[in-house]
Amino acid sequence: MKPLHLPSYPALIEEQSGRSVIYDVYRQSMVALTPEEWVRQHFLHYLSDHLGYPRLSIQVESLVASSIRQDRFDAMIYGPGGQVLALIECKAPEVPLSQETINQISRYNAHYHAPLLMMTNGLFHLVLQIDYATATAKPLAEIPSYQRALDILQTSKV
Repeated sequence: MKPLHLPSYPALIEEQSGRSVIYDVYRQSMVALTPEEWVRQHFLHYLSDHLGYPRLSIQVESLVASSIRQDRFDAMIYGPGGQVLALIECKAPEVPLSQETINQISRYNAHYHAPLLMMTNGLFHLVLQIDYATATAKPLAEIPSYQRALDILQTSKV
């Protein structure tokens, strides 16, 4: 797999039925090792191992609530009391982060109203802080720590 601009971690990779699989600690199962999954696993481990996000607060790949289409968000982070803190969209390294990526995660967020939208292809990362009072999105200079994300959640208005 392609090297990423994320810290490495001791990934458990195996061959099963002629295909590579990687252990996902969040889903507690082996999943197909695709370029997008490689990015997702590294990004989620970065959040939990380096930025303090509790693993139990991270939900991986679920259907978007009230989605007419069968949309799935890549990951969601919950804050205290089950409030949605962030939605995460992961792309394969060769897929650029674009306006289309922002539109996709914004569609998912129409139901959840998360104050943070995180996008990554493993090489570039984009985090938008949503201000619902002014209907604006502000790019953040860096991926916030869990504590900083909680501070953002406390000050956000839906």
